[in-house]
Amino acid sequence: MALKYPDILEHNNPNLPLVDITSLKGVAYPIGALNDTGSIPTAKRNPGAIVFLTGSAQAFYGFKGQDSGSVAWDNPSNWEILGSGGGSVSTGSLLTTGSVSLNTLTFTKGDGSTFALTVDTGSGGGSGVGFPFTGSALITGSLGITGSLNVSGSVINELTSSYAMTASFADLATTAITASNIVFDGDRIISHVSMPAGVFDVNYGGTD
Repeated sequence: MALKYPDILEHNNPNLPLVDITSLKGVAYPIGALNDTGSIPTAKRNPGAIVFLTGSAQAFYGFKGQDSGSVAWDNPSNWEILGSGGGSVSTGSLLTTGSVSLNTLTFTKGDGSTFALTVDTGSGGGSGVGFPFTGSALITGSLGITGSLNVSGSVINELTSSYAMTASFADLATTAITASNIVFDGDRIISHVSMPAGVFDVNYGGTD
């Protein structure tokens, strides 16, 4: 049967402990959440008190306030988590959210400030440039096109073409549907020439 005392037990020698810690049942006051510190009786509150959260966020917290009154006791900022490496952690510099807009990454920190990072996609030109492309381009090697090629304007100095739908000047053309000037000289073989109605001034080279 438990013995009840009307007041706090004290040792008659203040330099000696009243009871050994191994004789205590529990060394922290259990509460569901840190906001429940107000449920602890006033007589059991003291600076340096330790509580244990029994809810989903299980952890030990120590009371670092100097006043155990309700205002300080119920303030969560006066409670510090224990066993986290010592000291409180400032969350102001920690990243909380991030977003992406085109090639710009924007991050938000715990203090509400933001900073952005721009990813260089190479859109300024040079090797590996994607389309759409504006400006002049020099292609060394082969250009493979899947689909259709739409040209706005004219193709300048097309020297060799195996199939040209429309050409203003063709130095060598295997098949030309429409051409205003095709040059033939004495060193080139001409075959399968079909002159539609309206064709005139045909010059096969040589002398007239």
